[in-house]
Amino acid sequence: MYQDLLVTLQNSFDSLSKSQKAIASYLINNYDKAAYMTASKLAQETGVSESTVVRFATEMGFDGYPALASYLQVTVYSRMTAAQRLRLTNHLIGEGDVLEKTLAADIESLNNTLANMDRKVFAGAVDAICSAKTIFVIGVRNAAPLASGFSYSMGQVFDNVRNISTTNNDEVFEKLVRIRENDVLVAFSFPRYSKRVIRTLDFAKKHKATVVSITDSLYSPLVPLSDFCLMANSSMSSMCSSLVTPMYVINALLTAIGKKQETMVLEKLEELEALWKSNSVYESIT
Repeated sequence: MYQDLLVTLQNSFDSLSKSQKAIASYLINNYDKAAYMTASKLAQETGVSESTVVRFATEMGFDGYPALASYLQVTVYSRMTAAQRLRLTNHLIGEGDVLEKTLAADIESLNNTLANMDRKVFAGAVDAICSAKTIFVIGVRNAAPLASGFSYSMGQVFDNVRNISTTNNDEVFEKLVRIRENDVLVAFSFPRYSKRVIRTLDFAKKHKATVVSITDSLYSPLVPLSDFCLMANSSMSSMCSSLVTPMYVINALLTAIGKKQETMVLEKLEELEALWKSNSVYESIT
């Protein structure tokens, strides 16, 4: 990821112009600070014009400066410990209202996710899940609640859902050993990305299964291993990734699946309602 950009800057440093060298040098030595700078601020820090910073980002292969900044943010975030994330979050919030700033960060993430969601990729993910022989689900550490919630909701109406999230590395592959071409693996992972999840995706791809991933960025290591990748832009509003936006994507997936399989889903839900009622599962509010 960032290492590729770092190597590129170092290898091509001598061939860069004077202004480009100023930007490259700053990024190499201060990428953690540059990640949260505007183009104008980076220009000020490096003594070049803002237009030069924007052109530099394009020349490095990014679709403008915001894409470069996003790339750096993912890199910084994926390398940070929980303590470092908390310190950075406290710095970004400053003396402001924590409730207001946290909500604002999540709203911005939700809006970015909606604006950038590829509808064709989303529809493809829904189709793949609906037509799968078996639906395997994985999410560990900070993504474990996402995998658990998605599996629970899907399991209410589908008999072929298997949550393979586990604390034992070896057990994952034992649970996945029969995954085949007609199966789907739904994976959740956010910074810092789980090696276990990445290995699981690689295993599924080698067995020709379809992979649907929910992650935070185009620079996530899940992207090249996925057939359908749904981006859930996650704000850094605490010592761990916010799960608000991933939950929104899950809700959208469940809604779309319910629409596509409406007859079957309604039948299963009515069956469940009768079961819950006969066993007094829920308290009546009168």
